[in-house]
Amino acid sequence: LVASDGTYLGVAANEVYASEFEADDGGPLPALAVENDGGSGTAGGHWETDLLVNEVTTPGDGATGYTDDFAYELMTGWIDLNNPQAAYLSDTSLAVLEDLGYSVDWNVDYQYDDYSFGLA
Repeated sequence: LVASDGTYLGVAANEVYASEFEADDGGPLPALAVENDGGSGTAGGHWETDLLVNEVTTPGDGATGYTDDFAYELMTGWIDLNNPQAAYLSDTSLAVLEDLGYSVDWNVDYQYDDYSFGLA
C-alpha cells in the first residue's frame, strides 16, 4: 500500500485524509505519505512528518488541547512529553486499518483524553 516514493496508496485512508485535512497554504493537499527517510524504525514506520496540512475536522469529541498540525498526529512518531494531549489519532490513521482489511466502528470515539495516568 506504499509506493517506492513513500506515497500511501490505500483508498480508505486517502479519502479520509482529503476530508480531514487541508493544505497549510490553501493550495493542493500534499500526497499522504509514509516516512521514507531515516534508518530502520523511522523509514516506513510512521506518517511523513513534514506534510504541511491542518486539520479541518475536530478530532475525537472536540476536547481542548488537540493541535491542528499533522506533525502531532500520533502516527507521525512525535510526542511532546510536556504536552502529551497535543498528540491525537486522526481518522486518517484509523482508515489505514480499513485498508488493511480490519473493521473500524466510526461511531466510537477513539481519542484518549485522560492524561492524569491515574495520578489525579
